[in-house]
Parts: sequence; structure tokens; C-alpha cells
Amino acid sequence: MRDDDNFLADLRNAAERSAHRYYSLYSTADAFVPGNNGVLYYRRTENDSFSKEYSCHGHYTPMVSPSVWKQIQTWLKED
Repeated sequence: MRDDDNFLADLRNAAERSAHRYYSLYSTADAFVPGNNGVLYYRRTENDSFSKEYSCHGHYTPMVSPSVWKQIQTWLKED
């Protein structure tokens, strides 16, 4: 498995490359999951289950484009 700091840095860099279409990546995210419009940012609740999709408006926030998510999946398979 990738080192967490390196993995988050790679994710952040990928998100910044597509920032004209998607929100930037938050380092406080606990999980990143694929969605129809890209990768969603989730926060964990106190009981360690995933809360509803989170953004500054309380709705899901696309983080990276689907093509970047495919690259992330490739990284995970390589690990």
C-alpha cells in the first residue's frame, strides 16, 4: 500500500491539474470513493462509519475527473 502522505500528495496533485472543472482536494479527507462525476470526498463520523457526502454546502463535491480516478485505480493495483 502507498504511504499515506505520498498517496494524498499524488491525489492533491491530480486534483489540482483538473481544478478548472473540479474542486480542489482537501487533506482532511478520510476517504475517496468513485462517483458518477469523479471522486467524492467523505468525512468519517465518530462511530467510524462514513457520513453523508460532504462539502462546504453539505453536498457531495467532485474531487477529480473520472480519468484521474482511473489513474488512482492503477496506482492501487500496482501496490
